[in-house]
Amino acid sequence: MSKNTKNTKSSKLIKYEDIEDKNNKFKEQQKKIINELRNKENYGGAIKEINILIKYFPRIPEIYNLKANIILEKDTGELSIKEAIYNYEVAIEIDPKFIEAILNLAKVLIDDNKYSEALE
Repeated sequence: MSKNTKNTKSSKLIKYEDIEDKNNKFKEQQKKIINELRNKENYGGAIKEINILIKYFPRIPEIYNLKANIILEKDTGELSIKEAIYNYEVAIEIDPKFIEAILNLAKVLIDDNKYSEALE
């Protein structure tokens, strides 16, 4: 193998830092879109954008916590409460020390008169 062929192949390799940088830019862009939609009270659009983030970054608990918060801003009906609880629980499963999700879950459970579950 010639030197030129070897250099060409190595220059085509993707660096971890490049991927991480692109991922961070994508996440920031999505967060900006989500906040704009949320400010316009377009909760359905915001949740759609959050689902895109979840597709690409399924292990980030803050995304699930945000989704649950927006679900409850949109509607406080029984189905919405169940969906919010599920998303808080996913966030806590990913990071059991994620205090914001723990407190949000406890508040929703207390507001829904599920006191024994809130104590768990």
